[in-house]
Amino acid sequence: MGAVSNNRDERRERLKRLDGCLDVLEDAHLRGEAVVSAWVAARLRSATASVTTGMSIADAIEEVFAEQEPCLTGGGPEAASAPVRPRAAGPATLRVEQSLMSPLNEAGARDLTERIRTATRHVCTLLLEAHEGRAWLALGYRSWERYVRSEFGLSRSRSYELLDQGRVIVELQRAARTSAFPDVSAYAAGQIKHHLDEVAACVRERTAGQPEDRVPEIIADVVREQRACLRESQALRPSTHASELARLSAAIDCLAAMPDAITTAGLVREETAELLSSAEPALLWLGDLVAELRRHNRAESLRGREYAVGA
Repeated sequence: MGAVSNNRDERRERLKRLDGCLDVLEDAHLRGEAVVSAWVAARLRSATASVTTGMSIADAIEEVFAEQEPCLTGGGPEAASAPVRPRAAGPATLRVEQSLMSPLNEAGARDLTERIRTATRHVCTLLLEAHEGRAWLALGYRSWERYVRSEFGLSRSRSYELLDQGRVIVELQRAARTSAFPDVSAYAAGQIKHHLDEVAACVRERTAGQPEDRVPEIIADVVREQRACLRESQALRPSTHASELARLSAAIDCLAAMPDAITTAGLVREETAELLSSAEPALLWLGDLVAELRRHNRAESLRGREYAVGA
């Protein structure tokens, strides 16, 4: 019995140390870092030997997840859940905003998670309810990313695309004062999300006094018109785009030709503070650019199918 207890304690300690590794890697990702730096690798070395300098942050996180699996019992995480007020999961319609006031309890979070896993429609709004209800805390996960990876096999970037889609749909529902789900793809939602106030105002105006069965068609028309306007505005700036792309390509080529980071840092020690003040925001921007380019590539692969169904 003592040996079993010792093994359990060892697994928990190992899990805790690997959780610390995930925290370091997630912090690096939030700073915009795309690959594991020598500094990050050194911080993780005492807990894991599988994460090395130059490895992509995404691959490093996967390696740590793989090392965690033998430490987990019953297939679930052993992290403690934060206290929450009881609330059962409800339909993901206009009531999604209620979850902001009362987090899901464990039973509600598990029920909602099962419905997301088996749903064939409106997954994005169910996922939004889970996010706003902090379902990952109720189920013992330390972060949203770990929850969506473990429960649904989703990457964090893909989950955020679905959350954006859910927010757009819910906002358009609210604007149209309807319980029907607008048919807005994740790709379309990504295009209009920065203009959502404008789109919602147009939907509100056009749907006022209209019969319920006309509302989905009106919303689809508004979304289609907004996307067409965005495409036209982008097409009006080809010369600007060309010059900006040339500058970006030159900057990336310059960085790629630099010596390794440790050597370069040694050459510029006197200007370290000045370089950091400009390098850190540039790094965050570059990380955002990489994430957006990946999203764009995935969206483009779905674009033909989307147009084929009349989106």
